[in-house]
Amino acid sequence: MSPHVPRRAATAALLALAALAAPPAPAGAAAPVRDTRPARAAVVSLHHRLDVNRMSLAVSNVGWIGWDYPVDGGLKYPADSGLSVLFDSGLWIGAMVEGQLRVAIVEYSSEFVPGPIVGGLPEDPASPDHQVWKVARLAGDPADTAHVERVPATSYGDSLVHHSWSEYMVGAAPDGAPWTLYRLPATNTPDPSDSVDVPGPEVLGDQMTWCVYDDADASAHTSPVGSTAPLGAEVEQTVFGFDRPGVLGDVAFVRLHVTNRSAGAWLDCRAGFWADPDIGAALDDKAGCDTTRSLGFGYNGSVPDLVYGDHPPVLGVVLLGGAPGGPGPMDAFRDYPGGSDPSSALAGYRLLAGLNTDGSDLLDPDSQPTRYQYSGDPLLGTGWLDPTSTNQVMVAGLASRDVQPGESFDLWVALVVSPGTDLTAALAGIAPRADSVRAAYDGGLGTVAWVPPAPPGRLALAGFRPNPAKGLPAVAFTLASSAPAGLEVLDLAGRRVWSRALASPSAGRHVVALDGLRLSPGVYIVRLEQGGERVTARGVVLR
Repeated sequence: MSPHVPRRAATAALLALAALAAPPAPAGAAAPVRDTRPARAAVVSLHHRLDVNRMSLAVSNVGWIGWDYPVDGGLKYPADSGLSVLFDSGLWIGAMVEGQLRVAIVEYSSEFVPGPIVGGLPEDPASPDHQVWKVARLAGDPADTAHVERVPATSYGDSLVHHSWSEYMVGAAPDGAPWTLYRLPATNTPDPSDSVDVPGPEVLGDQMTWCVYDDADASAHTSPVGSTAPLGAEVEQTVFGFDRPGVLGDVAFVRLHVTNRSAGAWLDCRAGFWADPDIGAALDDKAGCDTTRSLGFGYNGSVPDLVYGDHPPVLGVVLLGGAPGGPGPMDAFRDYPGGSDPSSALAGYRLLAGLNTDGSDLLDPDSQPTRYQYSGDPLLGTGWLDPTSTNQVMVAGLASRDVQPGESFDLWVALVVSPGTDLTAALAGIAPRADSVRAAYDGGLGTVAWVPPAPPGRLALAGFRPNPAKGLPAVAFTLASSAPAGLEVLDLAGRRVWSRALASPSAGRHVVALDGLRLSPGVYIVRLEQGGERVTARGVVLR
């Protein structure tokens, strides 16, 4: 049976369980609102953008991240300036399968096609359901659930503000896009206190894009760095950002959830993130890495830059690692000038491992073997520095691991821009910005149990994480104070199936596991009480 059949069946079952009542469109909205599905999309989505903050990042449903295909750099900074800091980036992955090397590469061509894998083959890559989906965090405005277009579109933006919940649930959720149940006011009863559970996207950040693609189409494997048989890799790509002041306004988070949909094990599997930074002008850049921060970065090798002038920014690629149980931080960093790209799959796989393309060890200036190229400090002018200003391209890789059929792992990356009044200030800012991003990730941003911040003194219940869950969920919530609180889970008959007294809690965000309780498939009510206030949420457990 196809691995996607249960996901589709589960989505249909929950839609049948949930009471569907879409909130009304707001009166006098600033932008036109449309709840109907748009015209059928092209096979490849090329020009949707994450454009919620000071960055405008082009994303696609074949793995290109930051390429405004076919000719332009796709990470504009500042967002509407037309100035670019990244030409292209994406996933590299390779492994030994039955004694043969197989890779899937995103470079200036892509060896991925839109959609998931079903029965070992791509599921209709021409389907409009396999486009890039773009949604917004529910912030209390009914327009957050609707299809909204910009009129007029920004110069380097995306005419689409976000898809509607109904579009997302019909087109994206059946392919594995994250979703949850929201308790919203009912609009079809006279009692203003009535509420209804509405399924909608589970949005990371303030704006999120999601798509799925795979490498199972052998005819797509034509990259000079690839051209092997397919791995059978399916990739769920989530790119999200925050509309916030400070560092998070200059960051795009990328989660690549990779699943082995083939019948064979991937041995010595290496995955990494490839990037071609162009800081304004393309031919005057250098590259470097900070091994203590799992940070690769591109910076201007000469000032003034032909595009940014005397104040070129620095672009950082922070390899955050994987979700719990997944790969760790950066295991290798390699750089090469554009135009001297690896000429074979084996050469590219060796770069992921931190080797030279001929398989020999990379040697630092002291002739010592290393996996990390240009690991010095350009701000202080110490250590091993990139000697040449040119069109530098870089690959940051994870440690190798074996991936069995059906297994998944995550690769989390943050694209971080450090601006400054001059190059020195931009270089000085990239390390603390990488630290801020790492702190956000380590604080729970990179897990399914992350609880969005609630206003101070506010009791909030996010419910099951994940939702729907498979037998053993956690419960995510925010406490208003350090007063005693209680948490319980009820079935639909009102029977208590789990409870816990929170005698000395702290105010703020919490995630509590259900102590090994294995719940039967069905719908449950989660209830949180503190200081005489009670909030509830509905959660679903799948078989």
